[in-house]
Amino acid sequence: MLLAVIYLIMGTMFVIMSLVTWKFKRLGIIAGYDEKKILNKKGLAAWFGKCSLGLAACALVLSMVCFYMRPFDDSTAFIFGLSFTVIIMIGTVVTLSGMSKFYKF
Repeated sequence: MLLAVIYLIMGTMFVIMSLVTWKFKRLGIIAGYDEKKILNKKGLAAWFGKCSLGLAACALVLSMVCFYMRPFDDSTAFIFGLSFTVIIMIGTVVTLSGMSKFYKF
């Protein structure tokens, strides 16, 4: 149950972050953001927001799966934690590689 709540909180934080970035164009929350190096602010906001929303969906789905599979042992919790970590890592790589087209070098 605790694991489901943790994933739910993380998913909610990702949803808030993605909506703030995508809809309100608040790019200052992106790590390493430098306004002088951006070619297309709206495109960057949309890309980052949509990618964050995808990660939020993964966290929320994993939260629901953990909630409905309540009686599970430590090895199952480890598998869920490992799978979420891999999903976050892959999502981060995809997000950062896509963000490169909005920067000038």
